[in-house]
Amino acid sequence: MEIPNIETGSLSMHRIPPETPEIIEGLVNVGGLSLLIGKPKTYKSTIARQMCIDVALGRPFAGRRVRPGNTLYINLESPTELVTRQLHLQGYPDEDHGQPYRFHSWTNFKIDGRKQGFDFLDRLLQSQPFQLIVIDPLVKLTCPVDNDSYPLISIDMADLRVLANKYNTHIMGVGHAKKKETDNISDMCIGSTAYTAGTDANIYLRQSRTDFAIASVVRWQPAMDWTRFTIDKDTLMFSFDKSIDEIEESRRSKRKRETRDRIERELLARLAAEPSQTQAKLLDSIEGNSFQKVSILKDMVTSGQVTEVEDGHCKRYYIQTETVPVEQERAA
Repeated sequence: MEIPNIETGSLSMHRIPPETPEIIEGLVNVGGLSLLIGKPKTYKSTIARQMCIDVALGRPFAGRRVRPGNTLYINLESPTELVTRQLHLQGYPDEDHGQPYRFHSWTNFKIDGRKQGFDFLDRLLQSQPFQLIVIDPLVKLTCPVDNDSYPLISIDMADLRVLANKYNTHIMGVGHAKKKETDNISDMCIGSTAYTAGTDANIYLRQSRTDFAIASVVRWQPAMDWTRFTIDKDTLMFSFDKSIDEIEESRRSKRKRETRDRIERELLARLAAEPSQTQAKLLDSIEGNSFQKVSILKDMVTSGQVTEVEDGHCKRYYIQTETVPVEQERAA
Protein backbone atom coordinates (compact mmCIF):
# COMPACT_ATOMS: atom_id res chain seq x y z
CA MET A 1 0.00 0.00 0.00
CA GLU A 2 1.41 3.37 -1.01
CA ILE A 3 1.95 5.89 1.80
CA PRO A 4 0.05 9.16 1.14
CA ASN A 5 2.03 12.38 0.79
CA ILE A 6 2.46 14.35 4.00
CA GLU A 7 3.96 17.78 4.52
CA THR A 8 5.40 19.83 7.36
CA GLY A 9 3.62 22.69 9.06
CA SER A 10 6.15 25.17 7.66
CA LEU A 11 5.31 24.14 4.11
CA SER A 12 1.58 24.42 4.81
CA MET A 13 2.05 27.91 6.26
CA HIS A 14 3.68 29.15 3.04
CA ARG A 15 0.84 27.90 0.86
CA ILE A 16 -1.64 30.78 0.58
CA PRO A 17 -5.19 29.43 0.18
CA PRO A 18 -7.13 30.88 -2.74
CA GLU A 19 -9.90 33.34 -1.96
CA THR A 20 -13.34 31.81 -1.89
CA PRO A 21 -15.31 33.06 -4.91
CA GLU A 22 -18.67 34.38 -3.76
CA ILE A 23 -22.07 34.73 -5.38
CA ILE A 24 -23.42 36.90 -2.56
CA GLU A 25 -20.74 38.63 -0.51
CA GLY A 26 -20.20 36.89 2.81
CA LEU A 27 -23.19 34.54 2.44
CA VAL A 28 -23.15 32.36 -0.68
CA ASN A 29 -20.09 30.84 -2.38
CA VAL A 30 -19.61 29.46 -5.89
CA GLY A 31 -20.14 25.70 -6.18
CA GLY A 32 -21.15 25.38 -2.55
CA LEU A 33 -23.96 24.25 -0.32
CA SER A 34 -25.96 26.21 2.25
CA LEU A 35 -29.08 26.23 4.41
CA LEU A 36 -31.49 29.05 5.19
CA ILE A 37 -33.19 28.15 8.48
CA GLY A 38 -36.00 29.77 10.42
CA LYS A 39 -39.38 29.24 12.00
CA PRO A 40 -42.56 29.84 9.98
CA LYS A 41 -43.31 33.50 9.16
CA THR A 42 -39.69 34.67 9.51
CA TYR A 43 -39.49 35.58 5.79
CA LYS A 44 -37.35 32.59 4.75
CA SER A 45 -38.93 32.24 1.33
CA THR A 46 -39.12 36.00 0.76
CA ILE A 47 -35.40 36.37 1.45
CA ALA A 48 -34.48 33.30 -0.64
CA ARG A 49 -36.45 34.63 -3.61
CA GLN A 50 -34.82 38.06 -3.30
CA MET A 51 -31.40 36.39 -3.40
CA CYS A 52 -32.36 34.70 -6.67
CA ILE A 53 -33.83 37.90 -8.13
CA ASP A 54 -30.83 40.06 -7.17
CA VAL A 55 -28.27 37.58 -8.53
CA ALA A 56 -30.19 37.30 -11.82
CA LEU A 57 -30.36 41.10 -12.13
CA GLY A 58 -26.77 41.64 -10.94
CA ARG A 59 -28.18 43.89 -8.23
CA PRO A 60 -26.55 44.05 -4.77
CA PHE A 61 -28.37 41.96 -2.19
CA ALA A 62 -29.10 44.29 0.75
CA GLY A 63 -25.92 46.23 -0.08
CA ARG A 64 -23.73 43.15 -0.58
CA ARG A 65 -21.97 42.50 -3.87
CA VAL A 66 -23.29 39.70 -6.09
CA ARG A 67 -21.86 37.69 -8.97
CA PRO A 68 -24.56 37.80 -11.68
CA GLY A 69 -25.89 34.60 -13.19
CA ASN A 70 -28.95 32.52 -13.93
CA THR A 71 -30.91 31.48 -10.86
CA LEU A 72 -33.57 28.85 -10.19
CA TYR A 73 -36.11 28.93 -7.38
CA ILE A 74 -37.63 25.47 -6.85
CA ASN A 75 -40.87 26.22 -5.07
CA LEU A 76 -42.31 23.09 -3.45
CA GLU A 77 -44.58 24.76 -0.93
CA SER A 78 -45.67 28.37 -1.56
CA PRO A 79 -48.50 29.48 -3.89
CA THR A 80 -47.29 30.52 -7.35
CA GLU A 81 -48.91 33.93 -6.88
CA LEU A 82 -46.43 34.82 -4.12
CA VAL A 83 -43.48 34.32 -6.48
CA THR A 84 -45.14 36.39 -9.23
CA ARG A 85 -46.05 39.19 -6.82
CA GLN A 86 -42.52 39.44 -5.43
CA LEU A 87 -41.00 39.54 -8.92
CA HIS A 88 -43.31 42.43 -9.77
CA LEU A 89 -42.71 44.35 -6.52
CA GLN A 90 -38.93 44.00 -6.74
CA GLY A 91 -38.62 45.35 -10.26
CA TYR A 92 -37.98 42.23 -12.29
CA PRO A 93 -38.54 43.17 -15.96
CA ASP A 94 -41.66 41.94 -17.77
CA GLU A 95 -39.56 40.97 -20.78
CA ASP A 96 -36.26 39.07 -20.72
CA HIS A 97 -35.01 40.60 -23.98
CA GLY A 98 -31.51 42.00 -23.63
CA GLN A 99 -31.10 40.63 -20.14
CA PRO A 100 -27.95 38.47 -19.85
CA TYR A 101 -29.21 36.36 -16.94
CA ARG A 102 -32.63 35.26 -15.82
CA PHE A 103 -34.60 34.26 -12.76
CA HIS A 104 -36.33 30.90 -13.24
CA SER A 105 -38.93 29.28 -11.02
CA TRP A 106 -40.43 25.85 -10.90
CA THR A 107 -43.50 25.46 -8.74
CA ASN A 108 -45.39 22.81 -6.85
CA PHE A 109 -44.28 19.65 -8.62
CA LYS A 110 -44.95 16.65 -6.41
CA ILE A 111 -41.83 14.55 -5.86
CA ASP A 112 -42.36 10.90 -4.94
CA GLY A 113 -39.24 9.75 -3.17
CA ARG A 114 -35.56 10.56 -2.91
CA LYS A 115 -34.49 9.03 -6.23
CA GLN A 116 -36.99 11.05 -8.24
CA GLY A 117 -35.96 14.24 -6.42
CA PHE A 118 -32.23 13.85 -7.08
CA ASP A 119 -32.77 12.65 -10.68
CA PHE A 120 -34.97 15.67 -11.31
CA LEU A 121 -32.36 18.06 -9.85
CA ASP A 122 -29.61 16.47 -11.95
CA ARG A 123 -31.64 16.88 -15.16
CA LEU A 124 -32.39 20.51 -14.31
CA LEU A 125 -28.70 21.25 -13.82
CA GLN A 126 -27.88 19.57 -17.14
CA SER A 127 -30.43 21.75 -18.96
CA GLN A 128 -28.54 25.03 -18.51
CA PRO A 129 -25.99 26.64 -16.18
CA PHE A 130 -27.32 28.12 -12.96
CA GLN A 131 -25.33 30.29 -10.59
CA LEU A 132 -27.70 29.75 -7.67
CA ILE A 133 -30.45 27.21 -7.00
CA VAL A 134 -32.81 27.48 -4.04
CA ILE A 135 -34.87 24.45 -2.96
CA ASP A 136 -37.79 25.55 -0.79
CA PRO A 137 -38.16 23.49 1.33
CA LEU A 138 -35.26 21.09 0.94
CA VAL A 139 -36.96 18.09 2.57
CA LYS A 140 -39.67 18.02 -0.11
CA LEU A 141 -37.01 17.26 -2.70
CA THR A 142 -34.75 14.92 -0.69
CA CYS A 143 -37.72 13.11 0.93
CA PRO A 144 -35.75 11.74 3.93
CA VAL A 145 -37.00 8.46 5.39
CA ASP A 146 -35.70 9.53 8.81
CA ASN A 147 -34.98 13.25 9.19
CA ASP A 148 -33.08 12.65 12.44
CA SER A 149 -30.74 9.98 11.07
CA TYR A 150 -27.18 11.32 10.88
CA PRO A 151 -25.99 8.63 8.38
CA LEU A 152 -28.96 9.11 6.01
CA ILE A 153 -28.90 12.93 6.09
CA SER A 154 -25.11 12.89 5.64
CA ILE A 155 -25.60 10.93 2.40
CA ASP A 156 -28.22 13.44 1.20
CA MET A 157 -25.94 16.42 1.90
CA ALA A 158 -22.97 14.66 0.28
CA ASP A 159 -25.00 13.94 -2.88
CA LEU A 160 -26.15 17.56 -3.04
CA ARG A 161 -22.51 18.67 -2.78
CA VAL A 162 -21.56 16.32 -5.62
CA LEU A 163 -24.15 18.02 -7.84
CA ALA A 164 -23.04 21.51 -6.75
CA ASN A 165 -19.41 20.69 -7.55
CA LYS A 166 -20.22 18.86 -10.78
CA TYR A 167 -22.17 21.80 -12.24
CA ASN A 168 -20.30 24.58 -10.41
CA THR A 169 -23.53 25.92 -8.93
CA HIS A 170 -24.58 26.84 -5.40
CA ILE A 171 -27.45 24.85 -3.90
CA MET A 172 -29.32 26.47 -1.02
CA GLY A 173 -31.88 24.51 0.93
CA VAL A 174 -34.60 26.22 2.94
CA GLY A 175 -35.45 24.51 6.23
CA HIS A 176 -37.51 24.95 9.37
CA ALA A 177 -36.14 25.76 12.82
CA LYS A 178 -37.17 23.92 15.96
CA LYS A 179 -40.05 25.29 18.00
CA LYS A 180 -37.98 25.30 21.17
CA GLU A 181 -35.48 28.14 21.43
CA THR A 182 -31.84 27.14 21.80
CA ASP A 183 -28.72 29.02 22.86
CA ASN A 184 -26.60 27.08 20.36
CA ILE A 185 -27.26 28.43 16.89
CA SER A 186 -26.17 25.18 15.23
CA ASP A 187 -29.01 23.32 16.99
CA MET A 188 -31.77 25.46 15.44
CA CYS A 189 -32.40 23.25 12.42
CA ILE A 190 -35.11 20.57 12.65
CA GLY A 191 -33.63 17.13 12.08
CA SER A 192 -30.12 15.75 12.20
CA THR A 193 -27.07 17.92 12.82
CA ALA A 194 -25.76 16.44 9.56
CA TYR A 195 -27.74 19.15 7.76
CA THR A 196 -25.71 22.05 9.13
CA ALA A 197 -22.47 20.04 9.37
CA GLY A 198 -22.48 19.30 5.65
CA THR A 199 -22.71 22.87 4.34
CA ASP A 200 -20.40 25.76 3.51
CA ALA A 201 -22.77 28.36 4.95
CA ASN A 202 -25.77 28.38 7.26
CA ILE A 203 -28.06 31.39 7.50
CA TYR A 204 -30.38 31.61 10.49
CA LEU A 205 -33.51 33.70 11.02
CA ARG A 206 -35.42 34.34 14.22
CA GLN A 207 -38.18 36.57 15.56
CA SER A 208 -38.28 38.20 18.97
CA ARG A 209 -41.12 40.19 20.49
CA THR A 210 -40.05 43.34 18.63
CA ASP A 211 -37.47 42.38 15.98
CA PHE A 212 -36.56 39.99 13.20
CA ALA A 213 -32.89 38.98 13.17
CA ILE A 214 -30.45 37.17 10.90
CA ALA A 215 -27.11 35.48 11.63
CA SER A 216 -24.74 33.39 9.53
CA VAL A 217 -21.94 30.90 9.97
CA VAL A 218 -19.72 30.39 6.91
CA ARG A 219 -16.54 28.40 6.38
CA TRP A 220 -14.45 31.10 4.70
CA GLN A 221 -14.82 34.09 7.02
CA PRO A 222 -15.91 35.08 10.57
CA ALA A 223 -19.53 34.51 11.51
CA MET A 224 -22.10 37.30 11.35
CA ASP A 225 -23.66 37.87 14.77
CA TRP A 226 -27.38 38.32 15.15
CA THR A 227 -28.37 41.42 13.18
CA ARG A 228 -31.78 42.99 12.93
CA PHE A 229 -33.35 43.00 9.48
CA THR A 230 -36.36 44.69 7.96
CA ILE A 231 -38.72 43.82 5.12
CA ASP A 232 -40.18 46.78 3.25
CA LYS A 233 -43.96 46.32 3.21
CA ASP A 234 -44.32 47.88 -0.25
CA THR A 235 -41.50 46.09 -2.10
CA LEU A 236 -40.79 43.08 0.17
CA MET A 237 -37.12 44.08 -0.05
CA PHE A 238 -34.87 42.72 2.67
CA SER A 239 -32.29 45.01 4.30
CA PHE A 240 -29.80 44.72 7.15
CA ASP A 241 -30.08 46.92 10.24
CA LYS A 242 -27.89 47.24 13.34
CA SER A 243 -26.53 44.24 15.21
CA ILE A 244 -28.71 42.94 18.03
CA ASP A 245 -25.86 43.66 20.49
CA GLU A 246 -25.83 47.31 19.39
CA ILE A 247 -29.60 47.54 19.66
CA GLU A 248 -29.68 45.97 23.12
CA GLU A 249 -26.86 48.21 24.33
CA SER A 250 -28.73 51.23 22.99
CA ARG A 251 -31.88 50.10 24.80
CA ARG A 252 -29.96 49.57 28.03
CA SER A 253 -28.43 53.04 27.74
CA LYS A 254 -31.85 54.54 27.07
CA ARG A 255 -33.31 52.83 30.15
CA LYS A 256 -30.41 54.11 32.27
CA ARG A 257 -30.92 57.66 30.99
CA GLU A 258 -34.65 57.46 31.64
CA THR A 259 -34.09 56.12 35.16
CA ARG A 260 -31.52 58.82 35.89
CA ASP A 261 -33.82 61.56 34.56
CA ARG A 262 -36.69 60.26 36.69
CA ILE A 263 -34.59 60.20 39.86
CA GLU A 264 -33.28 63.73 39.19
CA ARG A 265 -36.82 65.04 38.63
CA GLU A 266 -38.11 63.38 41.78
CA LEU A 267 -35.20 64.68 43.88
CA LEU A 268 -35.85 68.24 42.71
CA ALA A 269 -39.60 67.85 43.27
CA ARG A 270 -39.07 66.58 46.84
CA LEU A 271 -36.69 69.43 47.65
CA ALA A 272 -39.03 71.98 46.12
CA ALA A 273 -41.88 70.69 48.27
CA GLU A 274 -39.78 70.29 51.42
CA PRO A 275 -36.35 71.97 51.51
CA SER A 276 -33.65 71.05 54.04
CA GLN A 277 -34.23 67.30 53.90
CA THR A 278 -31.55 64.98 55.19
CA GLN A 279 -29.92 62.60 52.74
CA ALA A 280 -31.56 59.56 54.33
CA LYS A 281 -35.06 61.03 54.25
CA LEU A 282 -34.64 62.42 50.76
CA LEU A 283 -33.37 59.20 49.21
CA ASP A 284 -35.82 56.94 51.05
CA SER A 285 -38.69 58.82 49.46
CA ILE A 286 -37.56 57.86 45.94
CA GLU A 287 -37.73 54.45 44.29
CA GLY A 288 -34.51 53.04 42.87
CA ASN A 289 -31.14 51.48 43.58
CA SER A 290 -29.55 53.00 46.69
CA PHE A 291 -26.06 53.30 45.20
CA GLN A 292 -27.46 54.85 42.02
CA LYS A 293 -29.52 57.41 43.98
CA VAL A 294 -26.48 58.46 46.08
CA SER A 295 -24.38 58.76 42.92
CA ILE A 296 -26.99 60.91 41.14
CA LEU A 297 -27.39 63.16 44.17
CA LYS A 298 -23.61 63.70 44.34
CA ASP A 299 -23.55 64.55 40.63
CA MET A 300 -26.34 67.09 41.15
CA VAL A 301 -24.35 68.71 43.95
CA THR A 302 -21.23 68.82 41.75
CA SER A 303 -23.14 70.37 38.85
CA GLY A 304 -24.69 73.00 41.12
CA GLN A 305 -28.29 71.88 40.77
CA VAL A 306 -28.46 71.10 44.49
CA THR A 307 -26.65 72.59 47.49
CA GLU A 308 -25.30 70.28 50.19
CA VAL A 309 -24.88 71.59 53.76
CA GLU A 310 -23.35 69.80 56.74
CA ASP A 311 -25.68 69.79 59.76
CA GLY A 312 -23.97 68.01 62.61
CA HIS A 313 -23.72 64.33 61.69
CA CYS A 314 -26.03 64.61 58.71
CA LYS A 315 -26.25 66.44 55.40
CA ARG A 316 -29.14 68.59 54.26
CA TYR A 317 -30.01 69.53 50.72
CA TYR A 318 -31.55 72.55 48.99
CA ILE A 319 -32.33 73.49 45.43
CA GLN A 320 -29.61 75.87 44.27
CA THR A 321 -31.94 78.87 43.89
CA GLU A 322 -33.09 78.63 47.49
CA THR A 323 -31.54 80.69 50.30
CA VAL A 324 -29.64 78.48 52.74
CA PRO A 325 -30.23 79.43 56.43
CA VAL A 326 -27.32 81.54 57.72
CA GLU A 327 -26.58 79.21 60.64
CA GLN A 328 -26.25 76.21 58.38
CA GLU A 329 -24.24 78.19 55.80
CA ARG A 330 -21.75 79.13 58.55
CA ALA A 331 -21.63 75.54 59.71
CA ALA A 332 -20.76 74.51 56.18
